[in-house]
Amino acid sequence: MRNPTLILGTVLMSVLMAGTVFNQTASAVEDSGGPAKNVILMIGDGMGFNTAQLGFAGNPAAQEFFNSMFPVSLGVTTYALDFQSPTTYSPQDGYDPNRYWYGVGAADAATGRQTTAGRGTVTTDSEMAITAMLTGKKVASGSLNWDQSKGDNGALENIADIARAKGMKTGAVTTVSVVDATPAAVGAHQRSRGTDVQPAILNEMLQNLDVVFGAGTPGGIGISEGSRITIPTGVWNTLNGDGVIDGTFYGLLKSKEDFQAYANDPYAWAATGKDKAVGIFGAQTSRYNVLQQDNGGRARYDALPDLTDMSLAALNILNSSGDGVFVML
Repeated sequence: MRNPTLILGTVLMSVLMAGTVFNQTASAVEDSGGPAKNVILMIGDGMGFNTAQLGFAGNPAAQEFFNSMFPVSLGVTTYALDFQSPTTYSPQDGYDPNRYWYGVGAADAATGRQTTAGRGTVTTDSEMAITAMLTGKKVASGSLNWDQSKGDNGALENIADIARAKGMKTGAVTTVSVVDATPAAVGAHQRSRGTDVQPAILNEMLQNLDVVFGAGTPGGIGISEGSRITIPTGVWNTLNGDGVIDGTFYGLLKSKEDFQAYANDPYAWAATGKDKAVGIFGAQTSRYNVLQQDNGGRARYDALPDLTDMSLAALNILNSSGDGVFVML
């Protein structure tokens, strides 16, 4: 009996049915007729409907394929509450495009320039967007699965929390740092996403998720000691050593070959006897900008895992228990 899989995209959402072994082609996907057991949230970070449409404009065949695979299209707004009036969600007020285009000050309105400097500005940042997607709640800028109006009790339940409560395996896979806002929100709940709380974010992710894959090796390509995108050296040393944190046995994947081994063998993880998997590769963000950082550095590029291998490895590891999966890719 094949396990149905619900695949959610930030642009398009659809129900697909996939097998228990995830390294298969789209032609192998079939409808089992039952409720979805596995949930895959695919996020093209920073993109929206217009981004997809621009890509499709130059490739009609891709749009036809996408429409056939994802016949249901839905949308979600991801703006921050602190640039709306009132600062609570209201269908009557909703999204105010003028405030986002002109900013919040007279100078912005006079020049017509949009402010894009990050937290505290009018442009939606990753933490507000991913919180809206995962919790169904709008939050203030800087908040990660957290309702600021409730003070210290503002943690918001997200999709991964619900899945975990149902006994499902959960994970996050990213080509940027594992503690960047988008992957972090799958496992963490914090009033701020600032650098000072990133160790706490990582701790929550390790506690709450069964798979955490992304960049952040201390001393990796383009990474300086104490960089905001690296994991703490102490945690890295433990993962690279006996792998035991608070009684949990973590398996560490750190090379392209490690990821490929689990991507190619859906049964390999169960044989390790380890509780959770952490995959950290040594690039500042991902293999996709290594060539920009290091002119002509093809050898470094080729040494890093790609998103396909990371995703298949994560899916095979998570699915090894057969209890159902929620994962963000």
